[in-house]
Amino acid sequence: MRQRFWPMFLLAMAVVGSSDGTGTGGAWTLGVARAADLPTDCPGVQFAFQMMPKAPADVGVPLPDGAAFFGGNPGGPMHVNGVEYTMLPSARFLVSQPMQEVVQFYRQRLDGSWSRAEFMGMTFFAKGVDLAKEKNPLHVLMARPGTVPSITLSDAEKDPCAQAVKKGARTMVEIVFEK
Repeated sequence: MRQRFWPMFLLAMAVVGSSDGTGTGGAWTLGVARAADLPTDCPGVQFAFQMMPKAPADVGVPLPDGAAFFGGNPGGPMHVNGVEYTMLPSARFLVSQPMQEVVQFYRQRLDGSWSRAEFMGMTFFAKGVDLAKEKNPLHVLMARPGTVPSITLSDAEKDPCAQAVKKGARTMVEIVFEK
């Protein structure tokens, strides 16, 4: 199960952490966890606290109730296969709601510029890209990681690092957003 949880981390180099904050789409409260509170076998999470210690004030889309910040990446220059580009910032959140409930949440709140696809047990929403026409939606999002505003939903129930940040977390919401 951990293998499915971390593919976006490995491919997009999105890192994780935790903090307090508020965001777009109405008031929401973020859970708090410090790197020192996490198990020692979560080195990516420990590193993430150094990369992005606070939740962004605005990720451009609403968040489900009770979202806990689970780190992010401030974006910046990136190289993939010798090609340099600028990666958009990303932020991750953990929620207690099951994935299908979170899928419905976003289906009701995103405008028509967003498309949806399912692949490898994850649900993706992408802005300005027709994921339904792609054989492998992950390729669109990972050919140049972090260049398309997107939302990735994946299972967080069996990931001990996620559970260390938000006990009872069921879904991880990763958002790549424009500043």
